[in-house]
Amino acid sequence: MSDRLDSQTRMSGEEFAVHVARPQVRIGMIVLIVMASAIWTGVRHNWNLGVAILLAGGFAAFVGAFIFGKQLLRHADRGAVEVGWGGALRAASAALPFAFAVYVAFVAGLWRLISLVAHFSLVSLIAGAFYAYVGYRLAVWLVALTDIPSQLSSGRIVVTDSPFHQRQPRSAV
Repeated sequence: MSDRLDSQTRMSGEEFAVHVARPQVRIGMIVLIVMASAIWTGVRHNWNLGVAILLAGGFAAFVGAFIFGKQLLRHADRGAVEVGWGGALRAASAALPFAFAVYVAFVAGLWRLISLVAHFSLVSLIAGAFYAYVGYRLAVWLVALTDIPSQLSSGRIVVTDSPFHQRQPRSAV
């Protein structure tokens, strides 16, 4: 098992982009599904605070996941963590999808399942189980995405070439 932990994975820039894009696309698809179900709930029943939080949180999570992915590509391209407020804010953008995943799993999912004790409904059971599972999967895929910087820093993933940000030599003027 220690050989697996000590091993290095070499990737080209395009392979690394695909490696980053897999969890990003999964996160994006789940967020869009949750937002679509929130719109359906809002149209069918009532536009309330829970629907608004699912829509606004979904949009923020969608944007945050892709901003974080862009930061990963910059990190792999430069070979070091970017120092400054911009890099810190892009790295902190992973907190948006995590907060959304926690909200979906616990508030929209488990809390709805707990409320079944007071008044049972098959639709609430299905919706609660759906939101709990979707929130859990969203958190798992986000963990996979946020583990990539530690793999880059520790050298477990090495990006051999990066076609994303070709460095141009500075001309002396």
